[in-house]
Formats: sequence, C-alpha cells, structure tokens
Amino acid sequence: MRFEAGMQRDIPSDRLKEKEVPSQEDKLQTFAADRAQAWSGQEQPVDMGAEAENAKKYALLEQTGASERIEQYQKRIEALRTEISEKKHSVINRLLEFRRINDLEKNLGVLGKMQGSAEEDKRRSDELIAGYDFIISQDAELASIKAQAQGEMQQRDQERFAALEQEEKARGVSDIAARHQCFVVHDIVDAEWKPSANNRAVDTKQLSFDDQLDIVLGFEPTIAASSLREGNPEDRTFGKGAWGVFLSGGRVLGGEPGDAGTQAHGLRDRRMHDERSRSVEAIDEAITSEYKQGYNELVVEKPEVAGVYIKWTDVMPKLSETMSIQNGDGVRYDLFWERLKATAEKNIPIFVLTPENRAYMISDIDVEGRTFRVAKVEMQPEDMTNLPGIYQQHLGETEKRTVAMRQIDKVQHLLSSEEVSGVKTGSVLTDADMKNDPYRLH
Repeated sequence: MRFEAGMQRDIPSDRLKEKEVPSQEDKLQTFAADRAQAWSGQEQPVDMGAEAENAKKYALLEQTGASERIEQYQKRIEALRTEISEKKHSVINRLLEFRRINDLEKNLGVLGKMQGSAEEDKRRSDELIAGYDFIISQDAELASIKAQAQGEMQQRDQERFAALEQEEKARGVSDIAARHQCFVVHDIVDAEWKPSANNRAVDTKQLSFDDQLDIVLGFEPTIAASSLREGNPEDRTFGKGAWGVFLSGGRVLGGEPGDAGTQAHGLRDRRMHDERSRSVEAIDEAITSEYKQGYNELVVEKPEVAGVYIKWTDVMPKLSETMSIQNGDGVRYDLFWERLKATAEKNIPIFVLTPENRAYMISDIDVEGRTFRVAKVEMQPEDMTNLPGIYQQHLGETEKRTVAMRQIDKVQHLLSSEEVSGVKTGSVLTDADMKNDPYRLH
C-alpha cells in the first residue's frame, strides 16, 4: 500500500524513539565509556586523560597517513583520467588502444576503491580524534574535582608520611647509634668455625677476611650485625676474637635480643624467621634487653662502613699511645700484620675495640717496623656515623668499583646482568639496580 504525498500515518511515540538517531553527545559518551572499560583492564590505575592523549597521537598519525594517501590517489586518478581522455580523443585511438584504455579504466576503478578506503580510514580517524578530545575534556573537568579531593586527603597523607618517615629514621643505623648510644658492628669471621651454614648464597669458607671485607664495601649486601653499648663489657658479638667493621649507615630491617638464626639466600636477601622481629619496637628491644647468648642480632640493609675494628683481647699487649707488636714469647703476629697491611691499603679508618667496647682510632701504621699509634681520644658511637675530613667513611665510586671488581667472580651468580655490567663499566650499584625480592624484609 502506497502513501501519497500529504497523507499522514499515526506512529506510536515509542516507535519514533526507537528510530531516533543518537546525538553526537551520546556517541561521544558511549565512546568514552567503551574506552574506559577497555583501559580499566590494565593492572595499574589508568589516567584516562593521558591514555586519551597517547591514543590521540596514533589517531592523528593515522589521519595524516590517510589524508596523504587520499591526496596521492587523487593525483593518480586525475592522471589516469587525463590519459584516458587523451586516448579516447579520436575514434582511431579508441580502436588502436582499446586494451590500454580498458586497463586504464580498470586501474581507475581500483584507485577509486582505494581512495574510498582511505577516505573511510580518515573518517574513522576523525571520529577517534573527536572521541579522544572528548575524553581529554572530561578528564580536565575531573581534574579540579580530584584536586579538591586530594586536598582533603593531603593532611592525612602527610600525617601517614610523617609516621613512615619517622619509622624509617628510627631504622637508620645513625639514628640507632644516637638513640641507644651504641656501636652497630659486623664481625667478619675468618676461621674454620665461621657460620657458613647461615649463608646459602656464597660459600664463606672459601672467602678470606679480605674477600669478605671487599664484598661488604663494594656490594653493600644485607648482613647480620650486633649492637655494642659503649663502655659495656657485657655486650659482645658472635665472633669473640674476630675483626669486623663499624657501620656508619644502613637500614635496620629487624632484630632479636639473641642469635636470630638469619640465613643469607642472596646478597640482599637475608631471612628472619619471626615476623614480629621486624618492627622498630623489636629492634629497640633487641638492643635494650638482656642478650640471650651475650650478643644480639640486627639485620642491616645497604650497610655503610665507617671503618675496620681489631678486637683487642686480654692476651694481646696492653694498649698504649705507641704500640709495637712483634713476634716473641711463642706468639707470632705475622697474620695480624698481613691483615692490617691489606686493610690499610684500602684507605679506610682502622680502630681497636677493647673488651669494654671502647673504640680508638689507630694511625701512623708502620708495617715494616710493626708499630702504630693509638689515639688518646675515645670514639663515641655517634662519631662513627659522621667521621670528619680525611676519615670520611663513605667510599667514593672509584674505590667501590675497585673492591667490587676484585670479588665480582665470587658473587657474579647473585647479580643481575645490569649489576654486573654496572660494576665492570664503573657504574656502581644503586637502589634502582636492587631487584625486588619476595623474601626481602620490609
């Protein structure tokens, strides 16, 4: 049945609504919702504006490419049309170049389709650009709302940050030294009974004192340490007669008022068994409580070395301002001087540590004459974290690389390829090089 012009037909209003074409605003809202759903599948929180900006860049490239193709096709079409027109100029040409004209017309049809495809690509790019511009505009409007919300949360964030900052400060070796008036030390045991069972990363039985010192200096591994309260003879360390290092910096991850039995599974992976030992309160308790084995254990990340200590025992010559340590009375000090010479060559401060946990710096070391001088002034725990002048405790990049290179073969299996390359090329290990480890203490 046909409807003549002017005739009317009643159509239900709901049918009219069904046939309504979505407005441009509706299309843009739908596009934005689709994009949001697609981007929300990413693991990290999505910045809609940034995502739209990036996506728009690709759409603009596609738009430019499509426009260039359209222009190229148009030029080729115009050229073909001109050539076809010329060949059709006369009846004779039409007959003589019939096949050529036929091929040109086929090519013209193909180019027309290609141009149409490029125009469709451009149309889609135009729509995408409009959609992304809409998202960018929406994101800008939301920015002010977010800023307002962030302002309301800023105070709470600042308070939380201050608390975390205070906790981090409380974990610092320098802060602990000042808070408890104690030295934080790490014994370097070089004996048959060294605790190699507690190190699953490196066979320490194959490492000399010098090797172990180089590794601590050059790679800053996570280590087990102890605290010694200055002037308190009751505090001791794991190795009764061992040499070791005073720490000037580092982050204490946890502690126990006894041997925690931690195990090293990597250079920066030392595992504690009790989760409760990881709090700042546990660290303080580990230092102030009565030590179960006569010593406590602190786990220190990225330790910085102030200097090397020599534990001065009661069987050694009595300390005086000028010391002469010679072989005699059935006692030989060849190994002592060999180790002292190697340590002095590293250009780091050297101290004697008495049984009462008093520290004195030594100087004027004469390896040939086997003499040295002992400072009159006793070092305080806080002095170790801020040694002045030529005794600055932090090694420079060149010195770090030198000691690291000496031991690279022994620990290379524990390093990433980036870390190995960094050591060999002179870029000493940084925080960014440290790989996240599920067992790393926090």
